[in-house]
Amino acid sequence: MVPVSGVKKAPIKTLPLEVTALNRSTYRVIVFSDALRDEDYFGMGVCHWSFVAATLRGQVSGKALSSAVFSDDVYSGRPSTRYYSRAWLTGPAGGLTESGSTSRDTYHDPGNLFTIQAQALEVSR
Repeated sequence: MVPVSGVKKAPIKTLPLEVTALNRSTYRVIVFSDALRDEDYFGMGVCHWSFVAATLRGQVSGKALSSAVFSDDVYSGRPSTRYYSRAWLTGPAGGLTESGSTSRDTYHDPGNLFTIQAQALEVSR
């Protein structure tokens, strides 16, 4: 419950991800889209879950970077590409997390970008 208003917050659950470096520029992250069961996790009745996104956060020279792959791309198998300015790598730490953009046209210098690409592959258990 939110104090004063009495409104129930939508529950959110974040699970840690294990990242394995395959080489200098490729990493494997295993995500279970069905990791949470429909149960009463918060004492407020049964929660019905759906997978929204897998988000990775990292730090480079004290600056935070994040990249996400959303459920539509996960279930379709389409690659998801996010663009980041190389100037961010050399600029001062600003205290905010850089989340990139899905369009290279967002940046003034689209020739000076780096990318993070994520693609989901189904793995049998």
